[in-house]
Amino acid sequence: MKSRDQEVRGIDYFMELPYRIEIQPIPEKEGGGFTASIPKLGRRAVCADGDTMDQALKGLEIVKRERLTRYLEKGVSIPEPGPSDAEYSGKFVARLPKSLHRELALSAKEEGVSLNSLVTTILSRGMVEQRWEVVLGKLESQMVNRVAQVRMLDRFKLDFQMERHSRSEHFSPMHEFHEAV
Repeated sequence: MKSRDQEVRGIDYFMELPYRIEIQPIPEKEGGGFTASIPKLGRRAVCADGDTMDQALKGLEIVKRERLTRYLEKGVSIPEPGPSDAEYSGKFVARLPKSLHRELALSAKEEGVSLNSLVTTILSRGMVEQRWEVVLGKLESQMVNRVAQVRMLDRFKLDFQMERHSRSEHFSPMHEFHEAV
């Protein structure tokens, strides 16, 4: 049931709230690109895909507005970001060399995007790469353990086969037949 506060606040209020956004790469075998979502509003309910992170984020804003508008029209209670979500304003000041500032500004101009959008995309890519490095590191560790297990099983299998072969030479029915004749 929608509250009186929700009616008064309207769509613009909810669009400006600092919801945490997740951006994940889409595997190439599934078409590639990126998916952006707002877990607080439903990871699958408010999400969008794009070939680039910027496209995914732009699509997410459209989906977010449509979904929140529908929620308001139907009287569905809209969760607001909690204290842990609201701790960060989405703004910070970074000191960097003038040469890097110039390079970023020129790159943004060449791509036809704002400096803020370019830096956000670059930082997001870096975060995605960092997460993938952690995931890949864990997978590598698991694979090394599995390879060690397979090698140990291969050694046991080889030992077993050699033992079986050794026994079959000494106790084969043909061997016993020849000794009896």
